[in-house]
Amino acid sequence: MKNLIYKLKERLHDKNGEVLTHTVLTIIVYFVMTIIVFNVIILTFHFFSLHYTARAVARVIEREGGLNTAAYDMLDDLNDDFNITARLTSSPAKKIQYMEHFEVVIEDEHVMRIMTPIGLNPLEYDFPMKATVTGMSEVYWKELL
Repeated sequence: MKNLIYKLKERLHDKNGEVLTHTVLTIIVYFVMTIIVFNVIILTFHFFSLHYTARAVARVIEREGGLNTAAYDMLDDLNDDFNITARLTSSPAKKIQYMEHFEVVIEDEHVMRIMTPIGLNPLEYDFPMKATVTGMSEVYWKELL
């Protein structure tokens, strides 16, 4: 065993050892950079799906003339489709007059799992995300007496 350790130390001090350590470190760096790039791409798609969801909910409110169950149904359907847990944090009025502006704010968190050590809690980083979309009602509400 001592002989093997001695030979290994000897190998690392010559030219072959330098190439070996350089190759191992390069592979580790490329692996880590690839993981980071994939996580950034997933984070970008999550943000785009959140913004698309906010725009779709705003479009439903525009057509319906106010916040109702159709908007919440659209939000639930898109959450299922995109596999996200977005929630509506703004509260547009139940009835919005024609050409009246409103704002839809949808928030979500993207959890980036960095690593999961064996027997310990995973190391995670939460990215809070918010998409804000403004809209204008397309429906005229006339109060009946």
